[in-house]
Amino acid sequence: MRLDFDPRLVSMSRLERVGDMLRQHEKTRDVWISHGDWVRVDAAPWNMSHLTELVLSWNHIEHLDTGWLKPLRNVILLNLEHNNLKTVPNGIRFLRKLKYLDLSFNPVILPDIQLSWILHGFRELNLSLASTPLKHLPGLLLRGETSPSVLFRQLDLSFCNISLVPEEGDIFHRQYLLEVINLSYNALHFIPPTIVTGLLNLRILDLSHNCLKHGPKFDISGHILHSLDLSWNMLDSADDIVEKGSVHKLNLSHNKINSWRKPYVFLRNGEGNPWVNYLDLSHNLISSFGNGMVEAISHLRTVDLGENVINCYDCSVREFQVWLSRTNSVVNLGVRGPLLCGFPEGFHGSRSPVVTFNVPDDRCFVTNNVAPTTVVGVILAIAAVIIVFSVFVTVICYTSRYDVSYSVHLLAMKKKWNMLLSKSGRKYDVFISYSEEDRDYVMSKLAKGMEGPPYNLKASLRHRDLTLGSSIVEGALTLIYNSRNTVVVLSHNYIDSQWCRAEMEHIRRAGHNMVLLEREQLERWRLSPEIRYLMDTRVYLPWQEGEDKPWIRVAEALTGKSVHGKLL
Repeated sequence: MRLDFDPRLVSMSRLERVGDMLRQHEKTRDVWISHGDWVRVDAAPWNMSHLTELVLSWNHIEHLDTGWLKPLRNVILLNLEHNNLKTVPNGIRFLRKLKYLDLSFNPVILPDIQLSWILHGFRELNLSLASTPLKHLPGLLLRGETSPSVLFRQLDLSFCNISLVPEEGDIFHRQYLLEVINLSYNALHFIPPTIVTGLLNLRILDLSHNCLKHGPKFDISGHILHSLDLSWNMLDSADDIVEKGSVHKLNLSHNKINSWRKPYVFLRNGEGNPWVNYLDLSHNLISSFGNGMVEAISHLRTVDLGENVINCYDCSVREFQVWLSRTNSVVNLGVRGPLLCGFPEGFHGSRSPVVTFNVPDDRCFVTNNVAPTTVVGVILAIAAVIIVFSVFVTVICYTSRYDVSYSVHLLAMKKKWNMLLSKSGRKYDVFISYSEEDRDYVMSKLAKGMEGPPYNLKASLRHRDLTLGSSIVEGALTLIYNSRNTVVVLSHNYIDSQWCRAEMEHIRRAGHNMVLLEREQLERWRLSPEIRYLMDTRVYLPWQEGEDKPWIRVAEALTGKSVHGKLL
């Protein structure tokens, strides 16, 4: 049986009522007390020895008394996330049956000695320290004892701002029970190859959203890692990811990979079977397939190449096209669909399938039957011409530097004037960007308030001002470039919408004065890097509970009236 307590009951003045409810349900095993107003929890006035699961998340707890925790001898799960704990409660050491401990999102200051002492002797512990302010991995993980003081099954160290790890040694020394390691959303520039050495039960290693620039050359000898996530890093090559061992699913998406040097890069020991089954290379910078790149991916069971800017005028695409026509192992963003050319673009930005694109012969630079000495001679001649031309231009620029500087200044002034003229000739005062789910709110309240007196702004909305029968994409772009300003209505629906992300990109290109309106309170961790950057660098209208006329502040910002404070 599980009891969920109303937040209105959870206060120090009403602990007796919680105790009364527990005494009425002596067989209760799971208790959830969240979003309350506890600060300090001393000895409880009721018996809790029968509990196996206790959740105290989203309170304001700063201290848990040892006498309060000690009777919880049968607890298996203890969730203390989103509180104000500054130290790990000492009483946890008495919970010898504990298997799940969540201390995430607390301002915990972690002395390594204290944590080792509290958790000493625990086995198969699933520990979450997410968003705990760390600079390096906790000392209880590091080598130094013949056997570790605590054995983990899952370890979550995400959002901890970890930037330092030892360059040598096996970090998770003798943690043979470990199945999941989460080091995502940190500041790691380096990860040692032996981080997973000897972890024969490890299934998942998440290193996404870090700052890794080079392949870590992992040693996964002896077992198969189910998932290795290196997405959202800064890798520029697919080489040197795994030196030994096998991975079922490797995620390299959202990096800066444009090539790999070795045609056997994904083969075990450079020959035989591949060491990875599913490879995600989507959202990278792959534009061509030279130097054995097609040969390398042809051995894989599945490879995702979606959203790469493939240059279909590059001659290496012909080899790639032949392979595409013979295989079904390529997917596009997780689904079976044709890969599209990133260049050239067709009419209205349309993109052709790579496999059917006809590469013109005159676009290819073919070097068949050309002697190597001839190629070297041509390269040297071109280099000599470039050097002579550079010297000539440098001399001319130096002797005429004042005239050149004055001309550049005139061009800049002319460009600025043209931009002012183009803005003054735009049809609408403001374009409103919003998600489909916020349509009624925008049309019935926000736009209506801005367009009414005393502001009388002329707003453009894609659901109202598009011409019947016209293309939605082209019509929306026309409205954007025909407006002088933009109001962005930020909500959870907006940040989750792929259409809204694309629309914001075009708004940024149009150079608008952009006003951000936060319709509901947004968690910063859910925001995309682009929206987070805009909110960090621009004055925006934050969400305010109970406000029913936000268009007043928006209209005042657009009409030039002064607004005090850092946030509008």
